[in-house]
Amino acid sequence: MEKQQRFPGFFEVDGEGRFLQANFTTLEMFGYTEEDLQKGVTIFDVLEKQEHQRAYQKLKQTLEGTLSGPEIYLARRKDGSSFHILVDAVASGQPGLVTLRGLVVEAAAFAHERQMLQQITLFYREIVECSPVGVYQTTLEGNWLFANDAACRLLGFSSPAELVRHPTPTLYRNPRDREKLIELLKKHGQVKNFETQILRADGQVITISVFAVLHGQTISGTFIDITDRYQAQQQLRAITRQQEQLIQDIIYSISRMLEVRDPYTASHQVRMTDLACLIGRELGFPEERVRPIFFAALVHDVGKIGVPSQILTKIGPLNSGEITVLRTHPVISHRILSPIHFPWPIARIVVQHHERLDGSGYPQGLRGDSILPEARILAVADVVEAMSSRRPYRPALSCERALSEITANRGIKYDPQVVDACLSVIKKGLFSLEGN
Repeated sequence: MEKQQRFPGFFEVDGEGRFLQANFTTLEMFGYTEEDLQKGVTIFDVLEKQEHQRAYQKLKQTLEGTLSGPEIYLARRKDGSSFHILVDAVASGQPGLVTLRGLVVEAAAFAHERQMLQQITLFYREIVECSPVGVYQTTLEGNWLFANDAACRLLGFSSPAELVRHPTPTLYRNPRDREKLIELLKKHGQVKNFETQILRADGQVITISVFAVLHGQTISGTFIDITDRYQAQQQLRAITRQQEQLIQDIIYSISRMLEVRDPYTASHQVRMTDLACLIGRELGFPEERVRPIFFAALVHDVGKIGVPSQILTKIGPLNSGEITVLRTHPVISHRILSPIHFPWPIARIVVQHHERLDGSGYPQGLRGDSILPEARILAVADVVEAMSSRRPYRPALSCERALSEITANRGIKYDPQVVDACLSVIKKGLFSLEGN
């Protein structure tokens, strides 16, 4: 008796192509058992070697959200015999899961080309309709050509017939979002993970992540509801902004404490902060990496609050004992800042700002890469600003004198890239060393 073809075989694989589940039709087709699957059978075990690269690309593209039609592969049964199969699949669409679900049939079961075309159409329609992901097709103007049940459900419509009465431009909360999507599609032909807010039929606003492909005047793609994730991200951003404001208030309060006691040091901290941030940006640091430089620079000398005022304001050179006391200020700064739970290593940056690449610095005599990059920036900015500013015990030194110090010790005491960035900032006129 001729073996009856069951349609379709169902399977699910993970991001590496390992079978997570398969129905009886699929197992019978390839000659495997449930026990075989549990041992780690992959899609590459059921395909001939020449199909592996194509299957890998299909797996990768599908997991990224690309929709394409079914494809025929040369498969291999467990007993080694070969046969052709028709396969199609979509990504699971479940947040946090990297899986792919699909259907498979024996291509040899289709006796005639017309029957095969009909089966392909049925096959593709079934997998699209059963997908938990919203699958759609519209004109470039936004008129609906197709929407599966998941798309209707996510948008709050009872049926595709009801949905088609609402062109896509009317669903966008911000019309500019759709304009931006069309601009990206015309430029790149494909857009992934495009986030926008949509108005459901009941007036509720949801956030969706869209995948779209432009073919001529037709847009095809998928979308999923990410409202919960979006709201969680918004709440996290709000909390982060509040924390940064609190940190900034604490930093300014600490800085003002020193200003009351030693106006020279307070003024130096502000100017040094400006120069250090400019150096960070000149090095190409993004703003989130400039933030710890800003906060650390603003309080880098806060430990001087523990140094006797007669040393800080002494007219004339310091003796060796006074220098030893003065050099304790990075350690005192570290003690003051360590209990504060910054999102960056502010206390470590501050305690290292007098360290030097060759180990001649203090308080630990650190060398080279043992010194944080942010501390190396503070070191250069601190020296340049301090030398070019007036102090109780001396007038301001010349700009040339300050720059010759870092130039002569470039790569010896000071990070060469930081020195170059500092010189560039001053050459561009972004920071002035005159009149301090």
